[in-house]
Amino acid sequence: MKNSKFDIDLKNGQFFEKEIENLLRGNYLEVKTDIVWWRVTRNIVIEYECFGKPSGVFTTESEHYCYNYASNKTNLYCAFILPIDFLKTIVEKYKNSKYDMTGGDKKLSKMIVIPVKKLVNELISRKTILEWEMKNCK
Repeated sequence: MKNSKFDIDLKNGQFFEKEIENLLRGNYLEVKTDIVWWRVTRNIVIEYECFGKPSGVFTTESEHYCYNYASNKTNLYCAFILPIDFLKTIVEKYKNSKYDMTGGDKKLSKMIVIPVKKLVNELISRKTILEWEMKNCK
């Protein structure tokens, strides 16, 4: 008997539940949390340099960043899990643009400060998806 759409969806759902579980249990995820500024700016910050040396997305050993937006110290509002390779692409694309800023202690860190909406549009753009599929799908 042919598998129903429900059976296929169930198998896909179970597969990706396991993938997320592995992501959360392994050393593949670095977590960034913002409690205050996301409400004001609606931005995500991607650090790439500090003290004149690569940092952030260019030095992490994680495969993904998890950006948490919290309402306070105990209530998570939402989280975005994004591949490091995608974030590196964003940094390269927006370096030396209006999104390229300095910050942190004594303003010695360089970072891309980008609206969440713009980042999501980049993430779901056809070009980004095709590039990812070519690199990651067998």
